[in-house]
Amino acid sequence: MPKVSTAFQSMDKQSDIEKWIADARVQLSKADQICNDANSYITLTTTQLSSRDDRLPRLIFYMDSTKQQLRLLGIVRDSLDMSINKLFDRKNSLKIKLNKEVANLQKAVAILKDVQVDSAFNEERPTLFYYISEEDLNILLGDVEQNMKQVDELIKNNRTDALLIRMGSDLENLHNEFNALETHFLVHSKLNKEEDKGDPVSRLLSINSELEMDLVSILDSFNRHYDQCIKCSKMVADSTVSLQDKQEFYEVLSNDVKELPQAMAYLQSDRDTVVKNCKEIIKNVGIFQSFFEKVESFIRELTEYGETSLSRQLADFSLVDDRLSDQLAKVDDLRATVVDYTQDYYLFTASYYSLVLEINRREESNRKLEGLIGQFKASLSDVINEDFDKRIDFMTLHGDFLPQNLVSPSVMNNPPPKVEIKLATETLPSLSKESIAEAFKNLK
Repeated sequence: MPKVSTAFQSMDKQSDIEKWIADARVQLSKADQICNDANSYITLTTTQLSSRDDRLPRLIFYMDSTKQQLRLLGIVRDSLDMSINKLFDRKNSLKIKLNKEVANLQKAVAILKDVQVDSAFNEERPTLFYYISEEDLNILLGDVEQNMKQVDELIKNNRTDALLIRMGSDLENLHNEFNALETHFLVHSKLNKEEDKGDPVSRLLSINSELEMDLVSILDSFNRHYDQCIKCSKMVADSTVSLQDKQEFYEVLSNDVKELPQAMAYLQSDRDTVVKNCKEIIKNVGIFQSFFEKVESFIRELTEYGETSLSRQLADFSLVDDRLSDQLAKVDDLRATVVDYTQDYYLFTASYYSLVLEINRREESNRKLEGLIGQFKASLSDVINEDFDKRIDFMTLHGDFLPQNLVSPSVMNNPPPKVEIKLATETLPSLSKESIAEAFKNLK
């Protein structure tokens, strides 16, 4: 057995061990504080990451729904544009139809003014236009002109172009804001994907996880060192332990003491790195929070736009649209009235010519009846005369030889039958040949 020094035997090293115990206690407390400090940052980081992860699904919902709302707003804007364009197209189409119908009406009026009434109807021979209400016609044409002017004025002074431009500008600004948000959203939306391990936060969390285990390991070494110091103190006081074991344990502990500063430096370095990483993570979470608040602010802005500007724009647009639609409906009603007037005027002209031909037909019928009756009277007169002659011849030859009591004298002496024919013809206007020829010409 090696010889143990007298100094150790006299327990001169006891004071060193006591110092080591005191220092180990201080070092352990300091290490524990360092680890607690690191753990506080880790806990804070975990809490903020949890809050971020809770908000991320909401953020995704906000972005998706907002994108759909902006798309619907674009559809609304396009629908309004299409609606007003349809009204303008309807106005143009209606104007073309109305001008055509008015031209037909004027043509019908010109025909009325060109057709002179036969003198048999009116000695002054006015035109057919004399028999219609010129006042009603002028009122109709005036209404047509006035309503078309009102339509043109509504289109000229309508605010739809300005409303659509303003709406388009508002939507463009909203789209630009959203596109800027969406660019950052593509980064934030990947935070909850397990397969995405390349983002800064994931890397820092991975590093912190390793450092956390290192911190625990170093803290555990400080705990073991403190326990060893206590154990060494007890061994020195224990007479059952050999001096050699005490010397060996003392030397081991002495080496541990020399390594404590380096271990403390490692612990401090790990803590500093963890804190730095946590601060970087918190900074990233702060960026996410700031982005989340910007999205909420944008949603409030979009909601306010819908409740104020958009509602007002739609109300203004609807007012213009209703007024123009109502005015066009009036014009369309007038167009239908113009068509009715035109048809009535053409039918009036045709009816006049038909009247002329009807009177001429009746006149010809009367002449035919008179001719037939004249022929019948002549034939009847021949029959009566022949009957009278034969009666005379019979009486001359046989009258003296027939006794009167054989046949009634009335039979023998009756005059021949008499026939009276009367034709009651209607009194008809005497039409000129020119009127009849004109009627035939226009109704053939």
